[in-house]
Amino acid sequence: MNNHLTPQQMLSYIDGELSKAEARKAEVHLHSCWTCLTEVERLKTDIATILDAQKEQFTPALPPPSKPWASIESLIARAQPEQHVPLWTRLAVCLNRSLTPARFVVVSCVLAAVAVLAYSIFRARTVSAKEVLQRIQAADTQRSRITKDQVIRERVHVRRTIHGQNHPDVASVDTWKSHRATYWNVAPSATPAADLEAEYKAHNIPVDLPLSSASVDSWRSAAGGDATVSRQGPDMDVSFAGSSSRASGTIERVSLVVQPETWHVKQMTLDFADESFEVTEDDFSVMPTREVPADLLAYLELPPLPEDVTSPRSIHRLAIGATGSIHLPMVNLDAAEVSVFTTLHSLKADLGEPITVTRSNRAVQVGIWQLPAERQDELRAALADQPGVQVLVTPPRVPLANNLAMQPAASPTISGAPLHIDVESGGDDERLLRFFGSSDREQDFTDEALATSTAILSHLYALRNLQAQFPVDRALSLAPEEQSRLQALVQDHATAISTNLDALARQLGPVDANFNVTPCVSSISPVAVTWQSGSQEALETGRVVDHLLRALFTTSQAPAVPDSALPQIDQNLCRLRAEVKNLAGEQR
Repeated sequence: MNNHLTPQQMLSYIDGELSKAEARKAEVHLHSCWTCLTEVERLKTDIATILDAQKEQFTPALPPPSKPWASIESLIARAQPEQHVPLWTRLAVCLNRSLTPARFVVVSCVLAAVAVLAYSIFRARTVSAKEVLQRIQAADTQRSRITKDQVIRERVHVRRTIHGQNHPDVASVDTWKSHRATYWNVAPSATPAADLEAEYKAHNIPVDLPLSSASVDSWRSAAGGDATVSRQGPDMDVSFAGSSSRASGTIERVSLVVQPETWHVKQMTLDFADESFEVTEDDFSVMPTREVPADLLAYLELPPLPEDVTSPRSIHRLAIGATGSIHLPMVNLDAAEVSVFTTLHSLKADLGEPITVTRSNRAVQVGIWQLPAERQDELRAALADQPGVQVLVTPPRVPLANNLAMQPAASPTISGAPLHIDVESGGDDERLLRFFGSSDREQDFTDEALATSTAILSHLYALRNLQAQFPVDRALSLAPEEQSRLQALVQDHATAISTNLDALARQLGPVDANFNVTPCVSSISPVAVTWQSGSQEALETGRVVDHLLRALFTTSQAPAVPDSALPQIDQNLCRLRAEVKNLAGEQR
């Protein structure tokens, strides 16, 4: 039955007046519809209330019946010989005399209510935590299915309560996910969300959407205790017991509030020894990439690229160790770490694939569990014979003590603040369309220019990851051979950026000429003195160029005017060229 039961159908079902086929349909519907089941139970409660009132108030007030005259049938029966009457016949006669139609309806309702209640209790007890998790995963997979041109935004409300304090801290946070990356857009003032993200890292939970099935299953594994399933009004409550050590930071319980109609997780509560986090979903939506802010899109790295350009995806380095004990021979871990990045670079895996690189006092761990199976096989083969390197194909649960603490990759707002670029905006400017001659030619140009810009950003982000892994002091402590290999990586990225800058300048040349943009010829002297700081400057400039290109050539609420945007693009390209030249010059 696709629709809800009508009140008449509910009453007929309770009275037993439905046919066998209709009754079966009603039972199937009540088995899966909490709304109708609740209404049926409420109707039974009302009938029971009426019955109790009749028993307590109305029945005692009736006068005793007068003795009736003997009927002719009874006189005839007395004159006939006594015959055996079956028990069921006598019971039927007794019920027929004692039950009026109204009483029969009430008794039927009571019996049906008892049957439905018993059935509901039995059904709730037979649903296991494993079955609930399987249905959560199936529902999450269905609603999280996106194309390469879409991203997911999940907005959650985080409520953090420190034990012993009466006033919890609350914050809302937008989390984003594409096929290639997940990003929590945590504002500096959103302390509860930042603390929750820190708990993910502290417990080696891969950062996913907070209420996704992946996050739920990871926290369930972290708790590791027995599960209980119970009813909480129309919802289901699933709890997993954790540690009882009361040590600071230990997870004591993970609780889920699940909506059975959709099997979506409405709320997740993480109880630690010293605090608790209550995460509630406020909104879940699938958005086209064209509606995502440019700087965030650059981080999620979704714009399509030509076939000969690897799509950029940032390397997310979480503080994650390996599972179990590691027994490896003593090796030069500096050399092993540089070798890992050299191998990733040779396979173009440093341009953004979701790979973790961490280091303990015994080994360099490379996490590849988020990659497709074919890509995992390729990287495992490439890293298999390297001493001191351990490849992880499953998320680790037991952290190792790191001699060198790896910092997470910086957010897309490198300086800690979103881009604010002053550029003149206006209404629909038809001059670009007239220049290209058709919307198809303009779209082809836009795709090509943005693909080149994204390729530039992919190498700039790879440099940013290198400088985060090898800051100045640590790079200088490397042996000469490792320093030379690291410098070769920087040089390769700088060369690739310069090549793509030349391509972008050629693409924009005819447009600049049409709008009388004077080419930049002034010499710009970057202030960076190391390749680490230079890569930061270059990334900031590259993001500005990408932002301006998208404001000018893509759909925007405030489209940029060519006369204002094109000169700024040219000036920033000139600056970026000088920064990359300085970056490459330092390596010679």
